[in-house]
Amino acid sequence: MKMSIGNTRKMSRGFGRMMSAIVLTAVLILCIHSTGAAATVVENESSAGIVQREADARQNLIDIKLMGVSQYEVTEIFNDLLISIPGVVEAKRFLLRIEPGRPQSCMVVWQVKIDDIDPFQLESNLYEKIRAVAEDGQDMDALDLTFSPTAENLELLKNIKPLRATTRELEFVLSCPTNSTKGSMNRDTLHRWPDSGFE
Repeated sequence: MKMSIGNTRKMSRGFGRMMSAIVLTAVLILCIHSTGAAATVVENESSAGIVQREADARQNLIDIKLMGVSQYEVTEIFNDLLISIPGVVEAKRFLLRIEPGRPQSCMVVWQVKIDDIDPFQLESNLYEKIRAVAEDGQDMDALDLTFSPTAENLELLKNIKPLRATTRELEFVLSCPTNSTKGSMNRDTLHRWPDSGFE
C-alpha cells in the first residue's frame, strides 16, 4: 500500500512537471508568434508608407509635350515660360527631337513637378503666358529668357496651342495655316496627331 501511494505521488509530481513544461512551451510559442505578427504589421505598415509616399510623389508629376516645333530657340523660350508659372516646382526635359524642315517629327517632353496647382490650371496659365509674351511682349523684361526672341520666334510662339489635356499629361502643338510660317505644322498635319482634343 505504501509503495502504491509513493508511486502515485511520484507520478503526480512527474505529471505536474510535464504540465508545467507544456504550459511554458505554449506561452513561449504565443510570445514568439505575437512578436512575429507585430513585426509583420510594422513591416506591412512601413511598406504601405513607402508605396503611399511614392504614389503621392507621382501624383505631383505630369508630362508636358510640345510637338511640331523645329526651332531649338522656341523650345527654350517655351521652357523658360513653363518654369516661370507659379506652382511649377521643377521642369526636367527628358526628350528633345528636332528635325529642321520636318515639324511633324519634332517633339520635346518635360517631366514637371507641380505644387498647389492642378494640370488644367497649369495648362491655362501657360497658354495665357505664351499668348501674352508672343502677342504683346508682356513680361519680356521680367522673364529671364535663355534666348532673346526674334520676330520669327514670336510668330511661332503665337501659334502654339493646347492640343490635349489629362490629369497626367498636357500636350501643346505648333499649328499654322499652310505656308504661313516656316518650320511649323500645317492644319492637315495637326489633324494627323492622335487623340487631338481635350479629355
